[in-house]
Amino acid sequence: GSVLYFYGGRVANGALSNEFLSFNMKTFEFTEVVASSAGRPSPRYYHAAALHGSANSRMIIMGGLTTTSSNERQNSIFMFEFKAFAWLPIVNANPILPRSHFTMNFDVAMQEVVIVGGFSSHTLLDKYKLKATQIPNDQARDAWNVSFTKLPIDDTGLRTRQLMRGEHTT
Repeated sequence: GSVLYFYGGRVANGALSNEFLSFNMKTFEFTEVVASSAGRPSPRYYHAAALHGSANSRMIIMGGLTTTSSNERQNSIFMFEFKAFAWLPIVNANPILPRSHFTMNFDVAMQEVVIVGGFSSHTLLDKYKLKATQIPNDQARDAWNVSFTKLPIDDTGLRTRQLMRGEHTT
């Protein structure tokens, strides 16, 4: 598509934000995404977001830092549904380590969200598949269950992370 979505971050004065914006790449205009505040993520930065579902119908936001005075990382997960313009309830069955500074992408071919690395109390060189499924018989609340499956890290991914940190290995 021609729209990018942004959630949160730090603003010019260093404060944390929970603004939800869309950016039209054709007109170069930002627009605030107006949604119900119920279930909305707290202000955060160094989190990650990925589109999810058929026709990118949902966006998942995960992790990050929610305070500038502490390095307490989060493993909280939030899901936004574009059709209803609402935040959906999430049940996290098996949370992974809280993290910031990580990568989260939607693999179109596999139809799954993949999370790689990040930082907790130490550098994380791990990889997970995130699976989100609607909870049966809960259509009124439209709640979702999220689970994680640990995936192997290939040598290419590990080598890339080492180079990003400035490590020189053979």
